Amino acid sequence: MNPLFFLISMLCTLVLWVIIASVILSWLVAFNVVNIRNPLMNRIYEGLNSLSERIYVPIRKVIPTIYGGMDISPVIILIGLQLIQYTLTWLNFRFGI
Repeated sequence: MNPLFFLISMLCTLVLWVIIASVILSWLVAFNVVNIRNPLMNRIYEGLNSLSERIYVPIRKVIPTIYGGMDISPVIILIGLQLIQYTLTWLNFRFGI
């Protein structure tokens, strides 16, 4: 695989896992499973939240929240990342780039 494609694919995978961890942690905080008054959990929560919020901002400008306050920007980002990875894999196998 082309080193540039590999780097982009690995960055997409890293962003994918950051978003998944952020979503799961936000659910755990919302349902009071995780207490963010704990300093370690607060740092983890704030770190993941700051990383993921920077990714969500462009999508949130275009697509508002759904009725009931549900935000679908993580789903759109995950679909976009998967599309990028599949396109890179297809280009690699189709053209050997």
